[in-house]
Amino acid sequence: MIRRSALPPALLSLVLRERSVAFRHGLALLLFSAAFAVTFLLRPWIVPSPFPFFFAATMLAACTGGLGPGLTSTALGSAALLRFFLPSMLLGDGALNVSTLVRFGSFFTVSLLISALGAALRSALTSAEANIEELRRLEAERAGLLVREQAARADAEAARSRFAFLAEASTLLDTSLDYPTTLASMACLAVPHIGDWCIIDTCAGEPASEGADGPKCALFRLAVAHADPEQQPAAHQLKLRYPPLPEDVYGVLHVVRTGQSEFVPDVSESWLATFSRDAEHVSLLRALGCRSYMCVPIAARGRILGAITFVRGDVARAYDSSDLALAEDLAHRAAMAIDTARLYHQARASSHGE
Repeated sequence: MIRRSALPPALLSLVLRERSVAFRHGLALLLFSAAFAVTFLLRPWIVPSPFPFFFAATMLAACTGGLGPGLTSTALGSAALLRFFLPSMLLGDGALNVSTLVRFGSFFTVSLLISALGAALRSALTSAEANIEELRRLEAERAGLLVREQAARADAEAARSRFAFLAEASTLLDTSLDYPTTLASMACLAVPHIGDWCIIDTCAGEPASEGADGPKCALFRLAVAHADPEQQPAAHQLKLRYPPLPEDVYGVLHVVRTGQSEFVPDVSESWLATFSRDAEHVSLLRALGCRSYMCVPIAARGRILGAITFVRGDVARAYDSSDLALAEDLAHRAAMAIDTARLYHQARASSHGE
């Protein structure tokens, strides 16, 4: 963790704050005035060494304003000492007062050193603060890069997992021309990879004949699978008691009619109430878990062959666009398998008929 400085924040702010030249020299004058007043009041007790408060004023002026204000304070302090606090530089016979000269020279030299040291301290603190801010910026950039790298790794891992799943599903779909059995196995494979539970409905007989309201077909609920074995009886009840009906506002028949996927990342209570048929249906859906929902068409060569429904429960994350793309890709592969199997069986039936 990068710390600003060991100095108190108020003092650090006083030292580092940028000010105008007039303000900095005015502050030096104010500090000198305060030092002069305190020294004058304490004169009986601090003579013959009236220097400490002038030294302090010079240090503060240099630290807060730089070398110029420090020199200003030095000059004012030197003039005040010669005028009010030190004996005359000349004796009565006109000879030079060596003691006063030495004391004044010592004060002046030390005050110059204090000005230089204060200005150097201010410059060092300013440079250190700039370096700290740059380090903080670099640290923030590094943290951002780390977050982006972790996100990229997570995306890459998710993509690898999707490709592996699709490869496994394709292998499963290619193993047999008995597509009802194969699709039932695929439903089990899809949970919990895509959803906590999955329903596959296919068109019985000739798929997707055109009607007044769009493609129509008689649907057969081929498979219902749940990731939790204890929920399988409830899933079976859903399969038996609530098959698709023509009057459903949402669901399989709507997807079959429109040929468009239904995608509800966050299932609300109002949507669930519209989707369900009665209170027992709602209770069953809640028991199975219904937080996020999507239903994708199974389509091949411009014909709708059915639909696959995926649902995630209360604990799992909501679906996003990548999940929808994966579901549609899987449905496309299932459609190819169904279409191939039907064409094969039609060809065999034709050959036997001849």
